[in-house]
Amino acid sequence: MILEFFFSLFADTGRVPALLNYSEMLLYFASHSDPIEGVYRALSIATRTYIRRKEEGPLVCETILDENELLNYRGEGVVSLATLLKVFHDGGSRDEDNHRFSSLETEGRYDKHFIKIYKELGNEDLTPLPVERLLKHPFIQDLIKKYQGYKLHDIEFFLQRAEQAQSTDEKTTCEDNDI
Repeated sequence: MILEFFFSLFADTGRVPALLNYSEMLLYFASHSDPIEGVYRALSIATRTYIRRKEEGPLVCETILDENELLNYRGEGVVSLATLLKVFHDGGSRDEDNHRFSSLETEGRYDKHFIKIYKELGNEDLTPLPVERLLKHPFIQDLIKKYQGYKLHDIEFFLQRAEQAQSTDEKTTCEDNDI
């Protein structure tokens, strides 16, 4: 039953026979209670390279590198523009956040900014960039810190709110019947 449910959610019905889009499913499950960790999970899935940030302290790309800590990620991953757009899809935070990315999210305009970043990093032909290099860009660092698209929502909180609303409704109904 659960397999059928996931298949119905993530199947590519444009193909005959329909096939499960496994990477889309994995991106969906990249969410984490810490939205920054969720972004790193999504980047790892999309680039097929394990990318991790330091457990405590600054983002991986802000770390001063030395011979003992050559890099804070494993692998020689690269990020294409299409992959970056896939990770930072238009389904970002829909809250009325007041930060510099909120207008980008609602307009779905990351593509222009990402193209500009690739060119700033000397990649005029927009070919894939090394993960390490991309993560050092200030805009990408800020975006990772602010992006809420991979924040795992606290289901317990929503269930408690529903339970409170139900008990309030029951109390109001009982009071109305007493009149």
